[in-house]
Amino acid sequence: MKSLKKLICIFISFSLLFVLFPPHTLAANNPLTESYRDIEYTIFIDGKLASSKDQAYLADNGTVYIPIKMFKQIGSLIAVGNGFEVKTKRKKEQVSKKDTILYKGITYISFEKFLKVSGYSGSNEDDLMVAFMWGDEDGSTRTKKLMNGVLSVPKTYRSVFGEKVYSYALDQPGWIVSMTQLYQLTEVTIQSANGKTVTEYIYGGIRFSNFCYYFDYEHFIYIAFTEGEYWANKNNLPSSNPLYHLEKIKILSVDIKKIMLL
Repeated sequence: MKSLKKLICIFISFSLLFVLFPPHTLAANNPLTESYRDIEYTIFIDGKLASSKDQAYLADNGTVYIPIKMFKQIGSLIAVGNGFEVKTKRKKEQVSKKDTILYKGITYISFEKFLKVSGYSGSNEDDLMVAFMWGDEDGSTRTKKLMNGVLSVPKTYRSVFGEKVYSYALDQPGWIVSMTQLYQLTEVTIQSANGKTVTEYIYGGIRFSNFCYYFDYEHFIYIAFTEGEYWANKNNLPSSNPLYHLEKIKILSVDIKKIMLL
């Protein structure tokens, strides 16, 4: 009986612990882990796309978190002791691990902290889901040119700037890296992860037809192929496939790998 009472007391104690201190408060404070879902944020440095190599995210607390390895795009990053040593053309600074968070195996630092450590100036345009950073007058001029271009287009299309899209011409994902208005045409430039660019146009109220939002592309691929039956050629598939030659298969699920350019 005493043993049963002891077990009941232990159970009640643990129940109260999780009621008073939910799991997310018991673990280290990590805004990205605690966020409802991944929200990708596009970063430009000195007027150039930086997100094709290092993806930033917006947490539910409204803070933008940038992969700490993005410092390598503007200088050097070295792991030292209990943190990192960062060197840019503006300054040399130490980053403590306590000022970073780990998310999906990658170390992140807040946008504000990134600016402070790098010595760069910046602007977070949260209505566009885009953040800009610049380290000198030339970078500032390029950034202003990008923003002036965005402001020149109808408000309806401004939110497209910085978005990840799928370009039919490039036949791969890319980002909208510039916009400008030409009479009734809205000119946009799409840049892929490998640096290739293509110019497309949006006319009046017509929906763009030569590219689509990347999440729409993912959704289409999932709907189009899941549960579908197709003829598969062993020679055109990875060597690990179990097929003998040409066989009919059924696709049970679809997953698109996100590949970043290293």
